[in-house]
Amino acid sequence: MLNRTKLVRYGPSMLRLSKKTDYALMALIHLAQSSGRVAWSAREIARSYNIPPHLMAKVLQRMAQSGIVVSHQGTRGGYALGRPAHLINAAEVIESIEGPFSMTSCVSETGYCLQFEKCTIKSPLQLLSDSVVQMLRRMTVAQMSLHGLGSPNSNREKDPARSRAEQEENFSQLVQLRGDPRA
Repeated sequence: MLNRTKLVRYGPSMLRLSKKTDYALMALIHLAQSSGRVAWSAREIARSYNIPPHLMAKVLQRMAQSGIVVSHQGTRGGYALGRPAHLINAAEVIESIEGPFSMTSCVSETGYCLQFEKCTIKSPLQLLSDSVVQMLRRMTVAQMSLHGLGSPNSNREKDPARSRAEQEENFSQLVQLRGDPRA
């Protein structure tokens, strides 16, 4: 059975990831786009995004425990990617912060539902949950970095008039991950 990540429910029909997971992904994209620098402190990364430094430090520590980032000691110490950005996927980042998850209790590894025996939607929900996990496993930090989700100081953010070719390339990469929305 696949490991699952916890999605947090907000509002009547919306699924969202926690803020800690958002911060983790922001930090990883920041590190991925900063290839010329060995390491960044939690405080420096937090300052770039107006995130509380103690929260960023906790998020980076969790990812360090999972091997997603590495910690360097010393005066020029800080955090760096534990492996290349194209080898770090969104699912493992989410799991490092949130732990295993499922979309509903009936498709979790330890969940229990009073309607389980008579439920008519558990199989479709299992398929949906598996599809979400597979999509998250295909989405890498490198891909997120390419799609303009990076540092507020990156050139991509300063130049909103990206070339048509770059936009088309980004769209084709997203289509490969999600399927063509026009189909």
